[in-house]
Amino acid sequence: GLVVATGLIGLSSASSARTAATEIVEHRMVELALIADLTGELHHALQAKDDFLRTRSLDDVKTHDNHAKALAAVTDKLRGQLLAQDKPDLTTGISKDHAAYCGAFADLVTEYTARGLTEKLGFEGKLREAAHAVEGMVQSLTNKELEAVYLMVRRHEKDFLLRGRPDYIEKAKASIANFLSVAKVQGTTEAALGTMQSPWQGYETALTELAASIA
Repeated sequence: GLVVATGLIGLSSASSARTAATEIVEHRMVELALIADLTGELHHALQAKDDFLRTRSLDDVKTHDNHAKALAAVTDKLRGQLLAQDKPDLTTGISKDHAAYCGAFADLVTEYTARGLTEKLGFEGKLREAAHAVEGMVQSLTNKELEAVYLMVRRHEKDFLLRGRPDYIEKAKASIANFLSVAKVQGTTEAALGTMQSPWQGYETALTELAASIA
């Protein structure tokens, strides 16, 4: 009888051990699946961020935000899974970094929107319109010397947009002043100078605002 009882206890212990091992494996598999989902959502969010920087499309922002929300939801599931097993909550750092990243991305979108998601919008759109007004004024003058100064201003503008160095803004402003100075030396009347100065003021304001949005 003792042998049988001992055998039954052994079988019961073995069965309990198998059950416990099975539960451990199942919990671990769930954790690994959640970690895989977490990694996948992060990859898709970062890809959408890169797409936005390339295209400036709000569709990419929407895609990014959807994956960012999914990542937060998976993080919550993983936290619940760990806490249910009395394991250390390793997701606190993930949640903190996720919140900081999403805040930074939102700020980036705001800055790009202000600058202009297309060449016709935002500060870039305003600069484009101002540049067209100046170009029309310069073409109406049919003055090669003034046209050369105008082209130098636009060159400084393009260099700034390409390199982002503020000294190009100062060079552009200096060239604008030179344009008006050359026109005055050529004998341009005060009334005509005023007509020239108006579009240049609009251009300089737009260029300064664009530079401030990038700084």
